[in-house]
Amino acid sequence: MASFTRKQVSLLLSVMLLVGCSPVASPTVITPKLPTPTTTVTPIKLPTPTITVTPTPYPTLSPVEALAVRIQNFLGIDVSCPHLCWYGINPGVTSAAGAHAILGDDLVKRWDDSTGGGVTIENGLVKSISIGSSSSEIGFVMSDFIALLGDPAEIRIDVFSGHHCDPSSPFFVYYPSRKLTLYVRFSDAAHGPDLRDDVSGMILNSEFDDGAFDNGIADTADTISLDSYYPLDRTKHPFKRQPWLGFGHIHDYLSGRSWYTCQP
Repeated sequence: MASFTRKQVSLLLSVMLLVGCSPVASPTVITPKLPTPTTTVTPIKLPTPTITVTPTPYPTLSPVEALAVRIQNFLGIDVSCPHLCWYGINPGVTSAAGAHAILGDDLVKRWDDSTGGGVTIENGLVKSISIGSSSSEIGFVMSDFIALLGDPAEIRIDVFSGHHCDPSSPFFVYYPSRKLTLYVRFSDAAHGPDLRDDVSGMILNSEFDDGAFDNGIADTADTISLDSYYPLDRTKHPFKRQPWLGFGHIHDYLSGRSWYTCQP
């Protein structure tokens, strides 16, 4: 066995002491790298809802049919009746009791303060129906009725001095097949009847009661009033029924007549 000197033993102890006091390095931990999980999400494809909208069928009205509906709604006149009905009253057919049940005791119906209509009773039946007033029009023009009924068969026309020396040509037109008479209070005498003339009144079943327009009186404007209780002076107003020639024929209608001279 080797022998160590005191000095060698001291050196050896010092080295051992230094080694024992040196820090021991931490061991290196190697973390294993795990594979990243791959997740595949498959969306659920929902069926696209199919909504079927079935439109409600509405009748398509022609312009003439729409006009007939408007006249019925506003005036109460049903043009589908052979001779036109008024609020369900068929002149010449509906009884007096039936008319009273619809209109009441006074047999009059008004749709505003100045315009309305009423019936004439004779022998227990509705003789005729008058619609209009002495101060306004009924809300429709000649072209409306011509669109519905075609051209009239006859006309009765005259010319008067009118307000403020403005000549006017009131006239009546007749539809014998429909027993209807229309009355226009004011029409420009310069050209006579016009499609745009306002209809002032009408008589249903007028062929049965043609005398409804044979009563009349010249008012302060020297025109014929629809509502009158006085006989028409034929010597002053000698106009008569004659064939319808169309619009623009006032001088043909009034052939041989003298025109009024303005006397303010």
